[in-house]
Amino acid sequence: MQASITPVSPWTRGGLELVQMLKLALPTMLTQLLRFINPSISIMICGHLSREELDASSLATTLINVFGLCVDTGFSTAFDTLFAQVYGSKRRRMLGIFLQRALCVVVVMYTLLAFLHLNIESILLPLKQDPLISSLTAEYIKCFLPGLACDFFFLTINRFLQAQNIVLPMVYASVLGTVFNVIAQYTIVVRMGMGLRASALCLSGAFAIMLLCEVLYVLISRVYMETWTGFDFHAALSNWGLIFRLGIPGLLMISLEEWCFEMMTLIAGELFYPYVGRTASYVIDTRRIDCHKRNGLSICYFQYSDA
Repeated sequence: MQASITPVSPWTRGGLELVQMLKLALPTMLTQLLRFINPSISIMICGHLSREELDASSLATTLINVFGLCVDTGFSTAFDTLFAQVYGSKRRRMLGIFLQRALCVVVVMYTLLAFLHLNIESILLPLKQDPLISSLTAEYIKCFLPGLACDFFFLTINRFLQAQNIVLPMVYASVLGTVFNVIAQYTIVVRMGMGLRASALCLSGAFAIMLLCEVLYVLISRVYMETWTGFDFHAALSNWGLIFRLGIPGLLMISLEEWCFEMMTLIAGELFYPYVGRTASYVIDTRRIDCHKRNGLSICYFQYSDA
């Protein structure tokens, strides 16, 4: 006699799926949160410096978020779509090709943003920002440029691993980067008194450590073996149109929300007391915690549905 199969109730099935989603969502939410909290840590440490340096770090963090981290996050939604679909279709080798294309595309995106960051002072002054604060802000942003490059690569490889339902290594990498940032900022900026530039370099180092840990995981675990066949220049430099068609709408979707709130800090800089921008930045950072919890959840829902 054939054994009877006990049907699974919709509630039980839904509960099991919820558990699976949370296993992906919670680490992703934490990774997203730590990425955006690190610049806020820099602001808090700069509170031990002069008022002008604190204001500059606040404005620099705003610009890094607006023209850096949120652009990276928004554009990487294209990789959420492409990587998950390719991996779900069992075409493992194509996933490696798409990773190569993604890395080439983010180099172009970073180059465009770096040009903007290098000329940020000439943009701030016509917007009626304080000249001294504008100069310090430009110095901070220039020192952070290596960290922005690391974040672009970190998030691209992050999406590559997420498509394979690998999320915990990114959490460990983000935690290590954050711990380094706190210790280095306190030691170098507060105890040694090395100033605003050192704070930006510590922040840049935190993102570099996050990328280094992620790359080491990929190499040691050999998770790339099924997907990587060597770098193919022709494949990597072709068919970029699909990435931009998906990435630009995602960039606008994520960035517009961030831009609306961050504009508060720029507007506050026009007031008689420039340090009012600091208060606006604190309010924005509090709101950002909730925003990136939702972003992390939506990313993992997309990965789960395509798996």
